[in-house]
Amino acid sequence: PHVDLDVAETRIIVTFSGEMLSRSGFAVCVVGHPVRNVFFRRCLHSIIILAPYTFFAPVWSGQRAFAAGANVNQRNIPANSKMETTPAEESASRADGSKCDTHSEHHHSVGVIGAGMSGLVLATQLQESLGSRTVVTVLEWGRGPGGRTARRRVKLENGNEMSFDHAAPFFSVASDAFRQNLVNRWQSKGLVQQWTPRLGGDIGSLDPSTLWVGTPSNHAVCKALSEQLVSLGGLTLFGRHAKQATFKDGQWEVRAANRLDGGNEEIHRFDTLVLSDKLLVLPNQYAVLSSGDTTTLAVPQTLQSTGQVAVLLAFDPPLQAEYDLMKLPSGPLELLIRDSGKPGRDDKVDVWTARSSSSYAAQHLRGETLDDEAAVLKELLQSFMAALGTEQQPTYASVFAWDHAQPLSQIDGKAFVLDEGRRLGLCGDYFQPGQQEPVAGVEAAALSGLFLSKALAPLISAL
Repeated sequence: PHVDLDVAETRIIVTFSGEMLSRSGFAVCVVGHPVRNVFFRRCLHSIIILAPYTFFAPVWSGQRAFAAGANVNQRNIPANSKMETTPAEESASRADGSKCDTHSEHHHSVGVIGAGMSGLVLATQLQESLGSRTVVTVLEWGRGPGGRTARRRVKLENGNEMSFDHAAPFFSVASDAFRQNLVNRWQSKGLVQQWTPRLGGDIGSLDPSTLWVGTPSNHAVCKALSEQLVSLGGLTLFGRHAKQATFKDGQWEVRAANRLDGGNEEIHRFDTLVLSDKLLVLPNQYAVLSSGDTTTLAVPQTLQSTGQVAVLLAFDPPLQAEYDLMKLPSGPLELLIRDSGKPGRDDKVDVWTARSSSSYAAQHLRGETLDDEAAVLKELLQSFMAALGTEQQPTYASVFAWDHAQPLSQIDGKAFVLDEGRRLGLCGDYFQPGQQEPVAGVEAAALSGLFLSKALAPLISAL
């Protein structure tokens, strides 16, 4: 065996071969943290101890402990075990192509597809309120959490690393519900700060007094929520492309491809399922529900999204610009944002994100890709330099295309949809959860997830 003890993380990792263990007849106890072999990974939580036919099981950080008896073999290892994981470890643990069953006979299992703002707010709220009798598992297509608050990290040849808020450049805090239930807590943890940018001209409907950003990037909130979920006993599985969700025998069966392990199929079973992205519901290539399952939810089938192209730029030395936020009245670019001008940033170069108009994106997007990426980058860079009146060339420039950037409309009068009979919930920024006034973007997503969690908690508790 190889034992790796990380005192700072209070984590012990033991790597064994399952064949060796089954022959030796060791007793094993695992509670909460990564084990790098699938034989153990499907078991339980942080390695506690192992010795022939004996066990000693202290519980780390309040996590539940489990003792596996002598002569352990794969047949008596629970397939529903929770485990903290990283994408690399998850990929390695599935090298044998095994299926993953996240349902438990002893705990109510909740599956959440999507680790964006709505999905993670819901997941952490449920795990926190329902405690150890519930296990919330989040399946996410990407390599990490974030959704529209994701970031793009780039390392230059000189070793400097930059972070671009390439999705949502900021978010608004317009409602008391958002501020009191979520933002105040995030602020107390140093995850968000109010942003007072230097404005360049008319910024249209944006209210500069309501603008906030994550620190040190907009990714900070979802990253913290993901870590909080795991610390509470939940689970996040990244690189999972959910392909089909079917309700049968009183449970939801989700088939997912592990993108970090060659696309191998996994099967996850849940007592309750939440879909946090409209693309999982509406007719398109990403839908996981059948048309029959969708019709019972009474969700419009014509919800459209606008596309967007973002150009990511870095300058060294910094631009001599007077503005941090500038809205352009016409042309291919709509909004210029100085990411390095936001609070909590420590970029060593001048970092900007410029966002195209939806009409420009519609002209150049072909599905998820651009018709001519080099030509688009050149045109958007010229537009950027003309708007700021500079001839300085960037030290870094790239484009990011997003075919479903913003919902074109929202479902008014609904903060979420819940099918109580089948325990199926929908949440996301395409709902309108504003109670006194309309909200949008990150705020709409967060409130949708929050309100759905409040509706689900008593339903699950009553089971």
